[in-house]
Amino acid sequence: MRLTVFFELRLRLSLQNTAELLNPDSLTQTGTKMGGWSLEYAVAADDKEALAFANRSFPWAREQGSPLVGFFPSNASKPYYQESESCEVADMIALAIKLSRAGAGDYWDDVDRWVRNQFAENQLLRAEWVDEVPKPGSRHKPLFNETAERVAERNVGAFAGWPGVNDWVLRKGIMHCCTGNATRALYYILGNHAAIRGRNTECESVA
Repeated sequence: MRLTVFFELRLRLSLQNTAELLNPDSLTQTGTKMGGWSLEYAVAADDKEALAFANRSFPWAREQGSPLVGFFPSNASKPYYQESESCEVADMIALAIKLSRAGAGDYWDDVDRWVRNQFAENQLLRAEWVDEVPKPGSRHKPLFNETAERVAERNVGAFAGWPGVNDWVLRKGIMHCCTGNATRALYYILGNHAAIRGRNTECESVA
């Protein structure tokens, strides 16, 4: 009972704010989060209306970036080139997978392209190039809660905080909210790899 009330309250918050939030002046991730919350509720409560709502929010977010490679900008209102965030890329992949699994649409081809392009490039797999990039700005002695020891090497596997189009880009570095969201998306990807690849092999899907 409490879980049902929680989902209903969260959905109402989504419905109340999405009309205001899903507009060209909003952060792309705000829209993906609202769509994701509505989708979670729709699946858990078997609510067709909420599922349709989530499915309507997805095309809006999809068109804010490049649906070809899966690049989605941090802010939909800026007309010039800007960075993305791995959070948004991961959210869009998760939405596409869950909407497809729920039967609301067929977005497996989108997932396949986005994983192979933007998502794959967002993960730091080699560290040696990082120390070769010039780093303008002042240096300071590490504080008690900081370290300068093998920083790049110790972050191999993490996801870019502010990637460019199909590029990791070392401009600001890493926000580990992006690493958390991206590894969750990786869980969905691996759990649904048969559907993503379009194969007929048996696979236990992960909701």
